[in-house]
Amino acid sequence: MAQVATLSNNASSGFVKQLGDQSRGVIVAQVFPNERSIGHPMVNEALALARAKGQKALSPAAIEGYAAAKVLVEAQRRAGPKPSRARLLAALENLRNFDLGGNLVVSYSPLDHFRYRRSFDHQ
Repeated sequence: MAQVATLSNNASSGFVKQLGDQSRGVIVAQVFPNERSIGHPMVNEALALARAKGQKALSPAAIEGYAAAKVLVEAQRRAGPKPSRARLLAALENLRNFDLGGNLVVSYSPLDHFRYRRSFDHQ
């Protein structure tokens, strides 16, 4: 029997459900907080916006998309009133310690396009 490990972008609950009896021992790595963790500031913020649009629940993909959108909006803000590709890239590469909400912090540099730090205080 093989051990299966996957990322949360495979929609973990649906993935495990599809595996049925074969799901025993599957490992799913999830970086962002669970979409049902309404005590977590970023999840609560995303859920409030989703509910305002008539959506009742979030998925792991929605949480990851929301985080990505927050980073892009912040980079656009920092790129100034007339953002170009170069200004947007510079803004992203100079983004340091940007809190997505609830101590979910991202930082980037010209040599590091993914730096994520998580506080486990808000599970």
